[in-house]
Amino acid sequence: MFPVDPYLPEVLAAIRACGAVVVEAPPGTGKTTRVPIGLADHIAGQILVLEPRRVAARAAAGFVARSLGEAVGGRVGYAMRLERRAGPETRVLYVTEALLTRRLATDPGLAGVGCVVIDEFHERSIHADVALAWVRALREARPDLALVVMSATMDGERVAGWLGCARLRVEVERFPVEIAHVPLVDGRPLWVRAAAGARRMLASQAGDVLVFLPGVGEIRRCREELEREGGDRPGPEVEILELHGELSGEDQDRALRRSAPGRRRVVLATNIAETSVTLDGVRAVVDSGLARVAGHDPWSGVGTLELQPIPRASAAQRAGRAGRQGPGACLRLYTQADHDSRPAEQEPEIRRMDLSGTLLELGGRELRWLDPPPPGAWQAARQSLARLGLIGGGSGGGSDGRTPLGDRAVRLPLPPRLARMLLEAERLGVEEEAAAVAAALAGGERRREGVWDPVRAGDLSGGRGQQRAEQRQLLDALRRSAEDQGRAGRGREGPDRRGSPEERLRRALFAGFPDRVGRRRGSAGACALAAGGSAQLEGAGAAKVAEGACVLVLEVERIAGVVKARALTEIPMDWLLDEAEVRTTVRWAGTRVEVREQWVYGGSGAGAGGAGGAGGIVLEEGPGQGSAEEIAACLYENVRHIAHRVFPDHEAAVALLRRAAWLRRIGQPLPELELEAILRVGCAGCRSAEDLSGVSLCALIREQIGGYPIDRMAPERMQLGGRRASPIDYPEEGDPFISSRLQDFFGLPASPTVADGRPLLLHLLAPNQRPVQITGDLRGFWERHYPSIRKELQRKYPRHAWPEDPTDPEDVAASQPAPRRR
Repeated sequence: MFPVDPYLPEVLAAIRACGAVVVEAPPGTGKTTRVPIGLADHIAGQILVLEPRRVAARAAAGFVARSLGEAVGGRVGYAMRLERRAGPETRVLYVTEALLTRRLATDPGLAGVGCVVIDEFHERSIHADVALAWVRALREARPDLALVVMSATMDGERVAGWLGCARLRVEVERFPVEIAHVPLVDGRPLWVRAAAGARRMLASQAGDVLVFLPGVGEIRRCREELEREGGDRPGPEVEILELHGELSGEDQDRALRRSAPGRRRVVLATNIAETSVTLDGVRAVVDSGLARVAGHDPWSGVGTLELQPIPRASAAQRAGRAGRQGPGACLRLYTQADHDSRPAEQEPEIRRMDLSGTLLELGGRELRWLDPPPPGAWQAARQSLARLGLIGGGSGGGSDGRTPLGDRAVRLPLPPRLARMLLEAERLGVEEEAAAVAAALAGGERRREGVWDPVRAGDLSGGRGQQRAEQRQLLDALRRSAEDQGRAGRGREGPDRRGSPEERLRRALFAGFPDRVGRRRGSAGACALAAGGSAQLEGAGAAKVAEGACVLVLEVERIAGVVKARALTEIPMDWLLDEAEVRTTVRWAGTRVEVREQWVYGGSGAGAGGAGGAGGIVLEEGPGQGSAEEIAACLYENVRHIAHRVFPDHEAAVALLRRAAWLRRIGQPLPELELEAILRVGCAGCRSAEDLSGVSLCALIREQIGGYPIDRMAPERMQLGGRRASPIDYPEEGDPFISSRLQDFFGLPASPTVADGRPLLLHLLAPNQRPVQITGDLRGFWERHYPSIRKELQRKYPRHAWPEDPTDPEDVAASQPAPRRR
């Protein structure tokens, strides 16, 4: 009898009432194993149970089958990528979530299925969100299709409200779990601290110990630390086991089985042991507080596997593993303050993962989401699939429907890039080699640590037996997809076997990862990525890649903000030059404009993969021609602030423009001229400041004016009565004027004029250059003001001539003082 059993009638009643129900039940209540089989006798059709991990699907199916006294594959079975144990009599089928979304792509109506159960929904995988949205939409056409959403820690009220169904909470008395945190941050390596925590729990607690670590590398180092000679090794009665996704099904089952009487276990596990599975006998947990979280960088287009602190909900799930069968204890290898500062839940995958697989499976179908995907990530997925040739449309906003190639790709149990790679390998006659690579890449951590090259056979050594089996299954799936295409009337060409098998395999990888190109730069092992940013090559992997070599970076891991390459293979630069964009760079090099041409792959050009901005990697570069407009613009921007020094007649040009501006203000038919525009014209055809020394700005202005008589209408200087040519000032505002000594105007009866009769404003200056009078009527000045001013000027400046009649040339001449004797 499980705690959930009394609630099964309520689950059925809710389904009969509205076709769906949300079930919240703590770990260990039996929801994963009891609810689906409890529905089988009351719902027509198969019960599909979605599990987030392979180990959970296999373990749950095995437990339920044993409880019925049957073998797996009878009434209860399981199915996952490249593995299936089910038959025509299977009523309850446990499947990994990705398998359902792939089935929806080819069987959108879920023929023969009576109920979909989404287990552990709080993990919020992309596949769970797709299944939830798809089944909700499908129920409009198939009201007979039931939906059950289950979890221990999800926001059940929100999900139930979105579905419009009942929310059922299973109340159960839990066994107490004593939780302890380390008091201070410990600087030792994680695996050393985890091993010490395991020893502490073995010494202080009864039963088996479950240690949560973020990945296979840490698990193996922790195991080595526990088994190290000379250390504080556990006794011979303690068995150390691993539990992670790289293991075969048999090894995973072994880790899940209870230890023999008189023996204890230390199980070193990734977060696959958080939910859905029960490890019999575990009474103590050591929690590292870390997990490797898959993500996606939409800017660079690179998928990531990043080491992150787990949220509080996951911490509660991990601690709960110790209290499923009795009182237990949990040691957290992080402080209480660290725990309390963490987010409550993990961000849904749909908001942080590559959405290309989801978009391909939807094939243009629109869904309503519990949490909509970010528009930028959705658009990046669309562009990526369009570039791979798997959907139509792309950045132009066309249809997202699958192409014939996309129809084949969606039938392969692989992500879109690997599916595209395998299809290209088939065309090139290297499908067997490519299937091995795909099995290794799709297998997550089923490889040795460090940088590896998937084309090198020696780098495929990890998990070899399992990878061979997956290789065969991938080839079978490839053959079936080809047969389906043939039945649809689409012919196939024979393989293109030009080039060596290694070269063709690399070409196939390039077809699947065209925007994952990088180039080795510098001695520190950095690899610049075409879509932006860089990846770090470390250890032996860095030594294998020569400076300047081009590579496909197929997989990366980001730790503490540093992106590290995990899988890469070299490719010839010639493959990239065919798709490279020629970019011309015009820049200022101190005293002149320099033009460079670059052949760039990626960024906003051919290799963008949906990433914005310029980006790209430079393949080749050299001197370039550049456009005259760009060169002139660059020169102008860098000399405009020193134009008065580099253009020889800059001052005269400014004066000429002011003369033209005044004439335009009084209504003369002249174009509107600006100094900045003239400077730009002056820069045309030049590359350096030295070139500009031969450019006449005044000549350019006169070209703009044409035949207009500007020197007559607005002369630069004017001959005055004192036989001195004085400059005329043309201010930016107001009228032009002459500022000169009063004596220079002797002999002039009236004001001089410009523009065919417009009198100039006169600034009449005393010998000390101070204004005596400012007037626009020289005749009136001579008549009304000069006589009285003359007396004062004679007193102050007796050595200067002050004629009685300044308009009479003879009087002016006669009044000149005699020259001084030496």
